[in-house]
Amino acid sequence: MTCREPSLGRVALISLEPWDEVWRRNQHLSTRLVSGGWADSVLFVNPAVKLRHRARVSPRPGVDVRTPHLVLPRHRGGISLVARELRPALRTCDLLWINDAGLGAACAGYGLPMVYDVTDDWRTSRLSPKDLAMLVRAEDVLSRAATTIVCSSVLQERWRNRYGAEAIIVQNGADVAAHRAAIPISLPGSAPHLLYAGSLHAERLDVDLLTQIVASKRVGTLHLVGPNYLDEHSFKRLHAMSNVIFHGPVNHESVPRWMSASDLLLSPHLMRASARGF
Repeated sequence: MTCREPSLGRVALISLEPWDEVWRRNQHLSTRLVSGGWADSVLFVNPAVKLRHRARVSPRPGVDVRTPHLVLPRHRGGISLVARELRPALRTCDLLWINDAGLGAACAGYGLPMVYDVTDDWRTSRLSPKDLAMLVRAEDVLSRAATTIVCSSVLQERWRNRYGAEAIIVQNGADVAAHRAAIPISLPGSAPHLLYAGSLHAERLDVDLLTQIVASKRVGTLHLVGPNYLDEHSFKRLHAMSNVIFHGPVNHESVPRWMSASDLLLSPHLMRASARGF
């Protein structure tokens, strides 16, 4: 008989992305925390929206999703008001898992143990000067207030250099059983089929590389599966190519079927050697 770690209790997860059928790390994390017995329940906090949306839903047993109201712009006190709105709900929680640095820093004074999940080095993205300054201020707060910091090996070194913080490395994972059991779907277009599954961002995708790959006579069809957040110029470049198909978002449970149907999986992500000087 093995001893289990004690439950984290009720976890509040401050997410950068809303709960939907296109599952990302936060949906997987929330459901696995509850189903694995590591948490009693999860309060999943969507990004705040301008339109009032008080409805709370429970998409999975033990997971409650809440969407707070953004009364003012983020730069004009909106984040502080969202944190104040969440205060009564957070008082019922035992741990704050932070994905949104700005809102997480605003909730740092509520006395909860905090985990800052550094999913990316957002300082290297194309932020406005105001957004960059807000992010740096928030991470300055979280570097001191967070009980635990988790990130990749590359980000671990950057946080050590910036703050002297020793972050814990969390590797990426895959649902191996789901992929082994997947029944391939029928893909349109000619073979060989190349596929990228994920949110489409010009900040992340190497559009130049994709256009070069697709122009090769050895490529049949490139399938792009996921929500499209590309800027107009990047979208038009790819859409103009006859062997590129945008499929849009698909249910997370069907992703293994799409992947198993392809001849080659792509991860054409932009590489940035170092962060800005902060």
